[in-house]
Amino acid sequence: FMCKDIDAAIIKKAFAAAGTIVFPSDMQRHLYDGMFRADAGHTIYNGIPLKQLNHFKQTQDRREVRAALGYSDDDFVVLHLGTVCSRKGQVFSATACAKLIQEDGCKNLKQLIVGARYIRDHEIKYIDEIFQVAKKHQVSCRRWEELKDEERGQPQITIMDIQAAVLRFYMAADVVLVASLNEVLPLVICESMAFERPVVCSKIDAIPEAVTDGVEGFLVPPGDADAIRDAVLKLYNNPQLRVKMGSAGRQRVLKQFSYESMGERYRELLDTVPVPTAEAEATPSSSSFKGKTVLVDMDNTLVDWDGEFIRRFAAMAKRPEAEVERVVRNRQKFEIEEN
Repeated sequence: FMCKDIDAAIIKKAFAAAGTIVFPSDMQRHLYDGMFRADAGHTIYNGIPLKQLNHFKQTQDRREVRAALGYSDDDFVVLHLGTVCSRKGQVFSATACAKLIQEDGCKNLKQLIVGARYIRDHEIKYIDEIFQVAKKHQVSCRRWEELKDEERGQPQITIMDIQAAVLRFYMAADVVLVASLNEVLPLVICESMAFERPVVCSKIDAIPEAVTDGVEGFLVPPGDADAIRDAVLKLYNNPQLRVKMGSAGRQRVLKQFSYESMGERYRELLDTVPVPTAEAEATPSSSSFKGKTVLVDMDNTLVDWDGEFIRRFAAMAKRPEAEVERVVRNRQKFEIEEN
């Protein structure tokens, strides 16, 4: 379980003691089948901030957003958003896009890879592999950070460092790729669909719980660059299909992945959690939460841990937040405590 002080016995004991356990996907819940009572396990999908996304969509002009990235109306932008590493499969998406450009006649296709960081050796090596793929297929590939203003949008593959604000990339994209080899259920899929973008995703783990093949996008075997290529080519050649799948994705997000639906599911569940008899007799019924213990793991769902660290450290050290943020974001080692 990736923690030296927590073994399977402790996990089993905790699960056995819990009256209700919530998982973010059916797939993850089934991983622990047999370790808890069947009626104790529930799936509640993590929601995304639709109000924030909707506000961005309503207040930003797509043409201007694309132009700021260097893309014209004629460019077909394929986005791959996520930390650049072997687990996320950017080498496969880059291979697919390179073949689409060189072998399938998609000369206006531009791939934008967002999420590079130059901290861990294996990630730096993986970024180099993407450049080698581009070189092999004779397509141009550049780091965004090294481009002059007039060069933006010109490379056939652009690799950009990790970004805090990512909504502009969804708006600029025509198609979003999630070519991961290992995931649970990445929120980038839900955010893409909220922007009405068709998605091409690896058929692994809990991803099929968010995307139905041929409805909101396409599901492909993991690590299969040619399958990614075929799926993107279908979308490239069919603007009506892109619109249809984008609309279907938006409807699925509203139904399954909004904060409102997530909150309602938690409220419904908490209302059914039994209160111990002694607590029930000692507390009035005006509050459905009294007498109940609720443990919520909000990592990467509602909490920005780096941001909270920056705020607290700045207050403690009596230093400006902007200064502390600059130090943290530019740290030499990825793990904060190692610096």
